[in-house]
Amino acid sequence: MTLYENNHYFIITILDDRKGFKTEKLNEAEGFGLNRIRALTKKYKGSLSIVSKANEGTSIKIKIPLPH
Repeated sequence: MTLYENNHYFIITILDDRKGFKTEKLNEAEGFGLNRIRALTKKYKGSLSIVSKANEGTSIKIKIPLPH
């Protein structure tokens, strides 16, 4: 996991090089954790990106604008 600031954004990147999953089924199989991350990202007017492939791993990037 990495945390950093770039161009007035707070960015969190999470990488997992293990199992991965099919993202087309993401909305069907979400747990409470991912729903909570989405809700908090939306609350702070941020963006969430999830890239995953079965048997290749997962990358999650959360980008939150910093107050001026």
